[in-house]
Amino acid sequence: MKTLYGLSIAGAAALLACGSANAALSIYADFNGDSVHDAATSVAPGTAFTMQLYALDDGLHGGLTSYGIEVMLPAMLVIDGVGAAAQMASIVSDLHWDLPESKSVSPIEVIDASLFSPFSGMVHLADMTLRAPITPGTYTVSFKNVEPDLTFDGFVGFDGFVYDPSNDFKSSVITVVPEPTISGLLALGIAALGWMSRQRRPAR
Repeated sequence: MKTLYGLSIAGAAALLACGSANAALSIYADFNGDSVHDAATSVAPGTAFTMQLYALDDGLHGGLTSYGIEVMLPAMLVIDGVGAAAQMASIVSDLHWDLPESKSVSPIEVIDASLFSPFSGMVHLADMTLRAPITPGTYTVSFKNVEPDLTFDGFVGFDGFVYDPSNDFKSSVITVVPEPTISGLLALGIAALGWMSRQRRPAR
């Protein structure tokens, strides 16, 4: 049985009888704070915005006790911050994971676990602050399991069930849309006034 942070979960497996059930996690990003998967969102060029990472746990294995996720960003969409230290500060695991987080920016990964309390339902994993490029366009964010090694699995249930092989990672499309310029808004306003004036002109 593999461990995370050196913690064996074999003891938890003896407490629950549902370890053989089929299960899968949905893992996704939320951009508007409602905890639901956002398949798409729009941001202004060059702005910083928050991406919240969630896992929807099925509850079949006593709740989620750990996670490990890698975030794949296109080259022009980056973690906010100048330098590795500032970028690391832009990746924050939820405080309900009571063990110290492990994270990196190359690749972009975050790993954490809870020693005592498993979590079910919409489980908040972590927040990441991203910086949009100045170039308008569409950019896809996707996710995958942290590459496994001999010491840990990523997404693990309280009974020891390893979700990693069956995880359903949902991607999101971020559209960078230029904000209207003041001159553009002024031109639209003048055009609207002209149209209203023509509408009100009495017929001859």
